[in-house]
Order: sequence, then structure tokens, then C-alpha cells
Amino acid sequence: MSEVPVTEDDGSAALRADQPIAESGTVTGAVKGWLVLDEPGGPRVGLPAQGEPALIVGRDPSCQAQVPFDDTHVSRRHALLSWFSPGWWSVTDLCSSNGTLVGGDRVHDPIPITVGQFLQVGRTVYRIEFDAAER
Repeated sequence: MSEVPVTEDDGSAALRADQPIAESGTVTGAVKGWLVLDEPGGPRVGLPAQGEPALIVGRDPSCQAQVPFDDTHVSRRHALLSWFSPGWWSVTDLCSSNGTLVGGDRVHDPIPITVGQFLQVGRTVYRIEFDAAER
């Protein structure tokens, strides 16, 4: 299995929902997406690009995005994120005990997620960001 890059987030390299992606309003070129723990200095994990394996979020040590603290409301293998289209990823709940939420709505079927949206697993909240250099 390929290693997924994990870095500390200082907030300087990411686009926020209130920043334009491109003049046309569409994503151009290869976009590097990040799943970022929604707290100051929270770790971030690279989201899969087209053709790359999906990313699993959970408590299990085999998960590429391990919940960084003991959130007992998170299942061992809680949610899956896969590439959907440029600038978009698909979120699938993996039959978790406490559910997965995107923007506050429970995920029953795979649902798309993009920059500025929030993913909640258990009591842990992540946000989706793009690298500013990838606009």
C-alpha cells in the first residue's frame, strides 16, 4: 500500500471556500486536496487523485487518516473518501456505528464533497482544502 503524506497545517497553503478556484469558477489542472483536522495546527492527509486508492478514516492503525485522539464514537473503519472528479471526492460511510456527516447531513449513500465542506466522523470534524499552488 502506498504511503499517504501527512503534514501539519498552518493554514497558509490552502484555499478556503470564500476564495475563487479559477476565473471561470471551475477547477483547472491537477488539484491536490487535503483532509484537515478542523482545529488550529491540525494534521492534514492528502486526498486521493484519479486512479489512486481510496482513503479510509477511522481508529484502526491501518487507516490512512487515523483519528488523532481517542474518539470512541469513531469506528475502526468509519468512512471512505475516493476521487470523484477534479476538485471533488466521494464520501461513503462504512456501516459505522455513529454515522458520517457531510455539511451536517448524514451520509446514507456515497455523496460528493469539495473545498470548504466539513466531514464529521464521530465527534471529530475535518474540512476539505486545496493547495493554493494547484488552482
